Amino acid sequence: MTQATKDHSLSKLDLFTPNELHPTLPPLTTGLYTVMGSPSTMILEGDVLTRKAYIMSLLGDAAETHMRRRPAAHDRIIAHLGLHYCCGNGMLPGRWRKAPPLNEVALEKAAKSMRTEEGRREYVRKGLEKEWLALGMRMGRSRDDALEIEE
Repeated sequence: MTQATKDHSLSKLDLFTPNELHPTLPPLTTGLYTVMGSPSTMILEGDVLTRKAYIMSLLGDAAETHMRRRPAAHDRIIAHLGLHYCCGNGMLPGRWRKAPPLNEVALEKAAKSMRTEEGRREYVRKGLEKEWLALGMRMGRSRDDALEIEE
């Protein structure tokens, strides 16, 4: 997963689908591998290259400049959504889950947009609209696209 992000400028939102940014993209082929005692998510390289080509085709002429900033921008959107990706345990597939809420000390040090629920929602809305616009996708989602997030 780290190599896919560094070498191909793909974010977790690009790789672990479906999600808020890409609600209709199918999941990539993944597996778990233990590295230094911790599970690491391995993604089939062919799937990564296909996903990169797809994202770049949507971005068009601006692909090269836009691709460099995507992982960091998407990490901020994920933080504002209050989610993290759990890689699963070998028996169960990975999935997006709610992150533990920030405590008061962390909220005081956090960016202004992170301090309130309304601020987080607004940041996510603007961030996703900007990404959808760059990708040439429709803005917003229907109720039929709803995702289930495990707590």
